[in-house]
Amino acid sequence: MIRVAICDDNVAIASQIENEICGIAESYRMKVECEIFFDGVRLLEKLQAGEHFDLLYLDIEMPEQNGVEIANTIREEGWPLLIIYISSHEEYMKEICFTEPFGFLTKPVKEKEFEALFLKAVQRINRKPEFFSFSYQKAVGKLILSDIAYFESRGKTVLVHLVQKKAEEDEESVEVKFYGRINDVQKQLENSKTSFLRIHQSYLVNYDQIRELRFMDLTMEDGTVLQISKNRQKEVRERFCLLAGRGRS
Repeated sequence: MIRVAICDDNVAIASQIENEICGIAESYRMKVECEIFFDGVRLLEKLQAGEHFDLLYLDIEMPEQNGVEIANTIREEGWPLLIIYISSHEEYMKEICFTEPFGFLTKPVKEKEFEALFLKAVQRINRKPEFFSFSYQKAVGKLILSDIAYFESRGKTVLVHLVQKKAEEDEESVEVKFYGRINDVQKQLENSKTSFLRIHQSYLVNYDQIRELRFMDLTMEDGTVLQISKNRQKEVRERFCLLAGRGRS
């Protein structure tokens, strides 16, 4: 899931941006969620409260606080979202350079330019590592999601199987485990950019680590064969084909 914030005091332009994003997301089968802010104050309040966004479309000329001031606050606080400025004037270019913008769009926004820049932003966002956090024996840990091959439920414990390369690099991490339920893990990962398939009551599998899918089981990249429960076979195949059709998770 990619979360996008749109901050523009012009209702029509904000709506246009949202519609453009939704149209691109539908065409490329992306999971995107947009939220519109008509001033920077509310946006900063949301960020301060812990709300996360991957990408921000930011108007420069707004009442109370202009876009450059808002971006300066965002960078000072260390919130790592990409910023694309939108303005009908280009005289702000020198000022916005200090806020590390990802891009600049001139009003009125051209459809092709918008799509090209949005897709570049998505590529950059998808390169950022995602983490899975857990606690075990009063300690808190985290793992990069792409390093996880699959989760396995064993009673009251969830065992995390790492991809072979990662396991070889760090032998202590070959068997990472924590107390919990795999249903809760699945819920936690619902909006992650790394796709996991629930193939069995006991297995939650990283799509990118599946080498071959058959009707009753699948083979992981390291050669491990995992069973697909009978009641999940149709759903797993449909989900696998959908992900394969768009070329990535």
